[in-house]
Amino acid sequence: MTENFDRGTQRLNLNISPPRRPIRVRFFFNSSSDLPLPIARLKPPKPIIMPEQPTRREWTEFERGMVWGCWLALEKKGIRKVAELTGIPKTTCGVIIKKYEEEGVTRPPPRQGRQRAMTERDERHLKITVEKNPLTPLPVIQQEFCEASGTTVSVSTLRRTLPLLGYHACAGSRKPWISPVNQTIRQRWCRARSEWDEEWKTVIWSDESRFKLFRSDGRVWTWRKVGYRYHTNHLIPTVKHGGGGVMVWSCFSWKGLGPLIIVEGNMNGEKYREMLSEVKKTMEQLYGDLGGLLFQQDNAPCHKARKAMRWFEDENVPLLPWPAQSPDLNPIEPLWDELDRRIRKRKPLPANLTELKAALREEWEQIPRTVYEKLILSMGKRVAAVIEAKGAPTRY
Repeated sequence: MTENFDRGTQRLNLNISPPRRPIRVRFFFNSSSDLPLPIARLKPPKPIIMPEQPTRREWTEFERGMVWGCWLALEKKGIRKVAELTGIPKTTCGVIIKKYEEEGVTRPPPRQGRQRAMTERDERHLKITVEKNPLTPLPVIQQEFCEASGTTVSVSTLRRTLPLLGYHACAGSRKPWISPVNQTIRQRWCRARSEWDEEWKTVIWSDESRFKLFRSDGRVWTWRKVGYRYHTNHLIPTVKHGGGGVMVWSCFSWKGLGPLIIVEGNMNGEKYREMLSEVKKTMEQLYGDLGGLLFQQDNAPCHKARKAMRWFEDENVPLLPWPAQSPDLNPIEPLWDELDRRIRKRKPLPANLTELKAALREEWEQIPRTVYEKLILSMGKRVAAVIEAKGAPTRY
């Protein structure tokens, strides 16, 4: 055994004396074939489990004051009882009490490192400044905050602080501006039809839209919290039909899509009446007797013109009353978005207005039935969303 041990120690470059009895040596080898017999038969070492380190934190001034208050309540007797009442270790309670008796303070000692540029009070003041006008650029917010609070901070500090407070720079959503009166009208309209289900399938939805060859991607940024995307203060008001391009009109219902009509020039009451007369036969073939359906149209001036309203009376086509500034209630609006996405996916893109008109007609006829049926089935959710928003713009 001594000879085997000497050979093993020489190979391992160990300078130790031969043992009198077998010992456990903690070595790691790839294989035990080359090791001396006593070492080859040693058991593998047990893994060392390190104990979990307790989490440490600094006790707040309130907790330190609580320790001192309990110490006074117990008439300065029984640190163990103070530790039980406060949940703070006994040794820590002793240190806090001793520090207060010697220095008379419960404030935590100053630490190394740079102090924060903004206090909790400054953060609350920053929230008020941002909520006042979320569309304000960050340099202007920084100037207003410094003037109101008296604290001088940089734009970079605000840029790092606002996400910690829950505010993120996001592009403002563009929605039509809705006056308080129209919000009340929208809410009443939705409440009167909140129980509709199959009735939505008897409505012919119509509208016109404009498609451009080139779109502008200009954005307006706003500071908002999660869930405030469609809040009134974070919306970018829009007006209908801005810019040039091709204007189209069409309609659809549960039974199918109507014809897509290219509107040349400006739409007026006379042109709208001629267009309705032109598509009447196609609509009757698709929808059957128009008297058994409700025709929906918005409150555009050309739709409310006397000549247009007289056509509905002469043809005995009932109209669905419609609240102003309510594109989120019209399921044909996302259908226009579907048509626009199909146009933008074409390779190559339309290069002129003639190609754009042909592409619009072709893509309109290829929209699957499941797309517009799903839009009509969403009317219950749209109505509920307007009621919940109290007539304000919704996510639709």
